[in-house]
Amino acid sequence: MNSTGILEINEVLKRIGIEYDDFYVFSDGSCVFQITNLDEEQKMILDGVGLKYLGYNIFYSDNSSVDINSILPYIEEYYVEQEKDSWFDIINKISKLEFVCSKNKIACPFESSIKHLEIVAKWNGVLTKNEHEFTIFILDMYSFIVEGLKNLNNKYKSDDFLRVTTAMRHWYSHDTSSWRGKSRTKQCNRLNKFFQNYVGIEWPKNPIDFINCQVKLLEMCNDFLDRLISDLK
Repeated sequence: MNSTGILEINEVLKRIGIEYDDFYVFSDGSCVFQITNLDEEQKMILDGVGLKYLGYNIFYSDNSSVDINSILPYIEEYYVEQEKDSWFDIINKISKLEFVCSKNKIACPFESSIKHLEIVAKWNGVLTKNEHEFTIFILDMYSFIVEGLKNLNNKYKSDDFLRVTTAMRHWYSHDTSSWRGKSRTKQCNRLNKFFQNYVGIEWPKNPIDFINCQVKLLEMCNDFLDRLISDLK
């Protein structure tokens, strides 16, 4: 992938969760994919990406790469639904967390407020497609979950989700050029590791990159809440 927003079709499929059995790129730049067990929505996505169905689970495209901006309208709804589902689960888990704590007569590690509801309403079904939007999302996510944790057990302070969210918040909200060399390198390496491990890139550059990072952070938030609930039961 390059910085102009051109992405190989096989990378697009990986990032939107469509698994393929095999693919081949010809010398003229065209390609074929073997993909089984697709539902109708996924077939529509493949058509939007430029893959035409030839029969026998074979899909063909004149080009093996696509412009992100040209295909985003075809795959955007896929991400919107993922994002909505994640927020729905987060709200339910916070409610469950408060119920379990109340039942056990212990202080809840998360203190919800009107501000938190406003953040959910702001982002529910809204995707980040550039660095500016992603920065705002990170600041809100930090405010929503990290600042909302008032009675958190110390053993969670090093949780990967909290550390990544905090590192992103500091990176995107501060002038990192003023940081000491070691501190800047440490934070940069932490973010690079997240981007590489979870979305397969060194740093987000195009709409799909930023959307994938957003969705992954919401998934990590859900996993973090699961751990809190499990330990309190």
